[in-house]
Amino acid sequence: MVATENRRRGRLILLALFAIGFIPMMIAWGMVLGGWRPPSITAHGKVLSPPVALNETLKVPSDTTTQQWRLLIVDPACQQACQQRLERLRKMHVALGRHAEELQRVLVSDSKHQELTDPFLQRWLLSNVKPSEQARLTEAVWLVDPNGWLVLSFSLNLPEAQVYEDVLKLIKAQARG
Repeated sequence: MVATENRRRGRLILLALFAIGFIPMMIAWGMVLGGWRPPSITAHGKVLSPPVALNETLKVPSDTTTQQWRLLIVDPACQQACQQRLERLRKMHVALGRHAEELQRVLVSDSKHQELTDPFLQRWLLSNVKPSEQARLTEAVWLVDPNGWLVLSFSLNLPEAQVYEDVLKLIKAQARG
């Protein structure tokens, strides 16, 4: 009686070990043969392919030769909605924690906006933007890589949490090399 019970328990263990290895392989083959593929791009923003050089779009001030990621917010007048967006992006910047120093926020506008008191927000003049590019640039928030390439554009109504995810993912990927 004990021998048949031990034999049954041994067979169940062998069957369980076989199932642990075999079932995931069958699921994987089913996914491959069924044509399922994970999404190839996980970015929330629109990836620019090919990327556009920042200096082809606007004249970059000479005192900005840092090797940081830049978040460009282009808004000629920067009224209430723009200022609210800037505040949300400031909070997103703070949320980057130890990676915050690797990102620089830049407001490209037609005036200095003295009412904006954020000391970490750089201000560039809209007159530096090439006239042919002004309409395109004002429709989004842009991410510029440390080498000066526009790589991602974010819709103005995209939640800052999704901008945060993309920025953090790229900063971490750059740190890994």
